[in-house]
Amino acid sequence: MDDGNRHQPVVPGRLPGKGR
Repeated sequence: MDDGNRHQPVVPGRLPGKGR
């Protein structure tokens, strides 16, 4: 399910989907 990350800019520390 990396499709969600592909659409949005991947920022170190802020990964959409992890919600850490």
